Formats: sequence, structure tokens, C-alpha cells
Amino acid sequence: MLGTMLYALLINSGSAGLLYYIVRKKPYFVFEDGKADDGDSGEHEEGKAEEVSDESEEKSEELSENKDDDDDDDNDDEDTSEDRVGRASLKEVIIFGALALCFNLVLAYFLCRHYPGNYVFCGKTLAIFSILWPAAFVDFKVYRIPNELVLYGLGLRAAVFIYQLIFDFSHLRETMVEDIGAGAILLVASLICVFIMRNSIGAGDIKLFVVIGLCLGLSNIFSAVFFSLVASFFVALFVLITKRKSRKDTIPFGPAIAIGTYTSIILTLF
Repeated sequence: MLGTMLYALLINSGSAGLLYYIVRKKPYFVFEDGKADDGDSGEHEEGKAEEVSDESEEKSEELSENKDDDDDDDNDDEDTSEDRVGRASLKEVIIFGALALCFNLVLAYFLCRHYPGNYVFCGKTLAIFSILWPAAFVDFKVYRIPNELVLYGLGLRAAVFIYQLIFDFSHLRETMVEDIGAGAILLVASLICVFIMRNSIGAGDIKLFVVIGLCLGLSNIFSAVFFSLVASFFVALFVLITKRKSRKDTIPFGPAIAIGTYTSIILTLF
């Protein structure tokens, strides 16, 4: 159990660092460090607001100029995507990351209790958990799921594969067939949704679904998708009621995918 808890701590710390990098360095984010002097707070805030506004405009122009190079990162296709620049502060990243880390450590504990000795399943599940929360954060802010998070998830899944190759080879073929099949099913289903309903799901969501399939396998993907769809309804309802979005606006799907996937796994623990 201790090894699994340390594994969860390590990979979620990596996710937090990756989220900080995305928020700090990507052109579609304006990073606000939140530093201010108490004596000149009013004057500082006014100057900072102008600085952030200028930075936001500069990043919007930069994002527009590099749009062709960043198409793979877009969470919506080019007809509906906006050159959206989100704002995030260091305080937001720290608080959200700390809460997600604590939550994932609690889940790691219950996974170990519920699936004793099944380190492959626990490792795969914790791997997808570690990228869901930063993906939800970024998607909610800027309507995109960065490739860095997808690649990080694939890297963690590859690490579990190597572990199974060494310590659990007898079940490797069965696990890989199930997981690759799950990823393929979600990929095909997502592409069908895009074909039938244009702009129904973004490229980032599709890639995230594939990683979910590779990590959860056939036995868990259907409940994860079901609860993701249910969660998307409530997320849309929330943003409409709070007037954060209108009916014509695009609603980010990443938070709903995270909520739905977490829900599907948590329900298997109790």
C-alpha cells in the first residue's frame, strides 16, 4: 500500500508541475503571480490590470499567428474554436493542485483496500486520475486539452506496461487486448460523434478518451462514458444558471469527463 501511495504522490506531483508549466508558458494563458505591495496596493492593482490586459492582447495575437502550428492542441475544431486566452494565478494552481492531490491520495488508499495486490489496475487507474484534474482545469479555462497532458498520460500507461512486462507477464496479453480494444472503441465512437454532429466533441476530448480507454479497459469505459455524459448535462446547467455561458457558447467537456470518470471508479469502491 505504501508503494502505491508514493506512486500516486509522485505522478500527481508531476501533473501539478506540468499544469504550472502550461499555465506559465503557454500562449493561451496569462499568468498572474499575485504579488503585491501592501502600501501601494491600489496603484499596483491598477497598473497590474493594465499589464495583464496588454499581456492578454499580446498572447491573443501570438496565438492567432501560431494557430496553424497549434491546431493539434485545440479542443474544438477551427470553425468553433476561439483564440481564447485564459487567466490563472499561482494561488489557483496551488489550491486546485493541493485539493486534487489529497483527493487522489484518498482514492489510492481505497483502491489498495478494494483491489489488494492488483498493482496493475491500481497503477493504470491512478495514472488516468493524475491527468484528469489538470485537463479539467485547463479545458474549463481555455477550451482545450494540451498535448502535454495526453503524452504524460500515455507515458504513465507505458510505465505500467513495463511493470507488467516484468512482474505480471502471464496476464499481459489479456490486459493489453482489453485496454487497446477499449481505446479503439472510444476513438471510433468519438469520431462517429464528430461525423454525425459537427463540433460535438473536440480533438483534445477524443485524445483524452483514448487514454482513458487504455487505462481503464473494457470493463470500466462504458460506465465512465455514461457518467461523463450525465456530468456534462449538469456542468452545462451550472454554467447557464450562473450565466457564465449562454446557449450559443461552447461548453468545455473536459470537466465532465473528469467528473464522470472519477464517479465511475468511486462507485466500484463502495
